[in-house]
Amino acid sequence: MTLIKSILLGSAAGLVAVAGAQAADLPTKKAAPTAAQYVAICNVAGVTGFTIPGSDTCLKISGGVGVEFIDMSRKTIDANTGGAFQTAIANNANRFGMDGRAWLTLDTATNTAWGPATSEAQFNFSADNAGMPTNYGNGAGLDHAWFKWAGIEGHVADGSLFNIGSNHQPTDGFGSPDIGGAAYLAYVASFGGGFSAGVSVEDPIGHRANGIDFLNNLGGPNIYNGSKYPDVAARLMVSQGWGSAALSGIIHQTSLNAASPNGAYSKLGYGIAGAVKINAGSMVTFDLSGNYTNGLAKVFSQGLAPFGGADYIITDAIPVPGGYASPKAWGINAGVSFTASPQITVTPYASYGRLTYSADPVIVSQTLKAWNVGVDTTWMPVSSIAVDLNVLYTSLTESVPTSVPAGTAWNTKSDGFLGRLQIKRTF
Repeated sequence: MTLIKSILLGSAAGLVAVAGAQAADLPTKKAAPTAAQYVAICNVAGVTGFTIPGSDTCLKISGGVGVEFIDMSRKTIDANTGGAFQTAIANNANRFGMDGRAWLTLDTATNTAWGPATSEAQFNFSADNAGMPTNYGNGAGLDHAWFKWAGIEGHVADGSLFNIGSNHQPTDGFGSPDIGGAAYLAYVASFGGGFSAGVSVEDPIGHRANGIDFLNNLGGPNIYNGSKYPDVAARLMVSQGWGSAALSGIIHQTSLNAASPNGAYSKLGYGIAGAVKINAGSMVTFDLSGNYTNGLAKVFSQGLAPFGGADYIITDAIPVPGGYASPKAWGINAGVSFTASPQITVTPYASYGRLTYSADPVIVSQTLKAWNVGVDTTWMPVSSIAVDLNVLYTSLTESVPTSVPAGTAWNTKSDGFLGRLQIKRTF
């Protein structure tokens, strides 16, 4: 029995050894897979998004969809014709319209040895009733774009360094300095404590008012010369806890060629503007802005959207016997924003503007006076939905004591209500 036990035990030990050797030759179990490489969240210079793979640039994608309804009631009275011509224009103009827009905004930021480099580009996709004022505009394309780095700023279709101040109106407002979108390159220096100063060279073509002739009765439209010099603008600004204030100026050259009604013409125009915004606690904000321009009509014409379809001439020079008359304009814009609740903001506002063309000696004079008053109410039931109702009353008076060549004066007045309801969903 002892011999048998020894044989059995030896056989078992051999089998265990062989099995162990074979197990050692088998492939081992695969190691656990490495963690998936998810998109890295980033926050650079206030831009919160995700890091673009293979770079150190932070990208934020945002946008929205909006639909608006516009209703306009406007009447025009012409003192000379009994309102026949101007009233026909007003009656034939669209009074109700709808339009919509989708937009996509891309913001980027990258840390560099010279400070963060940031940029933004917004693309719009719109469809509208093209005959209505204040609407989104029709088509698809770039709304604006800019980059900023080490004090250098490059802007495309993004206004001007001259443009300052707040505006709550469905138009630009006569006292809210705005000379339209144009490309410009600027250097803005920050001095600490919220103070900054900047200077820019800007595209003058984007700042021109249209070149139509005064009543089309002096031989044809004005024709601008090609652009030879850039506009130059400057801005001084302070932004602190109490609010902000800004002062800006611009120089603009108007140059007509010899094919214009009274031949060639050149004038170096300018504009100055100021704005202040005061935070009166957490629930009330006051803002006030104003401007004066000489030879730069577009700052006034930007506020004429409620008068779309009327026969008003806004240009940088009007032909008069013996030469041209250039426009002088000024305006003021004010608003008070009340935060009634975290979801509701109510802003009553008003603006007034005046533009005058006059020759020296005064052979022809044309004056436009306009004012707007309204209330803008925004309700945000949730953070991504905004419902905005803007109701505006607007009035414009045009007077020409002596016209050319008939020698008859006239006084035209246009006024009425404009209502706009916008519903936006942002992401």
